[in-house]
Amino acid sequence: MKSGDLVISLAGRDKGRILVVTQVVDDAFVNVADGKVRRAEKPKLKKTKHIRPVTDCDKRILELPVEKLTNRCIREKISAYTESKDKTADVIQAKEKE
Repeated sequence: MKSGDLVISLAGRDKGRILVVTQVVDDAFVNVADGKVRRAEKPKLKKTKHIRPVTDCDKRILELPVEKLTNRCIREKISAYTESKDKTADVIQAKEKE
């Protein structure tokens, strides 16, 4: 896991929330933010066993340069991921109806 990666929280108050890794502290901990509730200025320290990397979307969405880890860029990245996920779900539902 590295800075700029998109992850999903598996435990805690933010369970199920999509977050971005802002800093890797060590092998066991990372700092994460979502740009709204958890801002880049005050990221949450999270154990790596309590998050799961997102891998099921376009690589361009997953790549965010470390120098662009601003609240706005984090929100845009998360929004792009959720929109692409919604479009995929719509296509699958349309195929199931046929």
